[in-house]
Amino acid sequence: MDTVRIRLRKPNRVVRFLCSNVTIERGERCVARSERGLEYGVCVAPPQHCPDEIARQINAKVIRKATEEDETAFQRLVEEEAGAQQVCLEMIRERDLPMKVVETEFTFDRKRVCFYFTADQRVDFRQLVRDLAHRLHMRIELRHIQVRDQAKMVGGIGECGRVLCCQGWLRDFM
Repeated sequence: MDTVRIRLRKPNRVVRFLCSNVTIERGERCVARSERGLEYGVCVAPPQHCPDEIARQINAKVIRKATEEDETAFQRLVEEEAGAQQVCLEMIRERDLPMKVVETEFTFDRKRVCFYFTADQRVDFRQLVRDLAHRLHMRIELRHIQVRDQAKMVGGIGECGRVLCCQGWLRDFM
């Protein structure tokens, strides 16, 4: 069984996917199914053979190479993410919650939305989740991230004048 590594959009993570029926090369865009639903990403490593005992543990699979319709749907998805983030920000302001939304991510099938946020203390956002689900008609996930994860997502220049290490080459944080 062959596997490929796919870079998913946010938070810019690389995940191993099975690719038994699809021939995909490095740099090609694809649509894949993961535990979260359909995902859109870019192949970052050529297919590699994987032993069957390891392949059985991988429950993510490449569905197809991205078509022009997928590319168009992806562009619409990015626009919808911006709209959903505005809705979330409005609801946070209405409830006066001490949190800051950093990024918004839809799954490619538009069944789930994840809002990445930072906060200095614990935030009770249960009612916010209910209201967002009612308004957006999707499964809502709010994920609390740390400051370094925020810097990785947003990007920036460090004191040395180079791209932030957490954005450029550092993948996991302690």
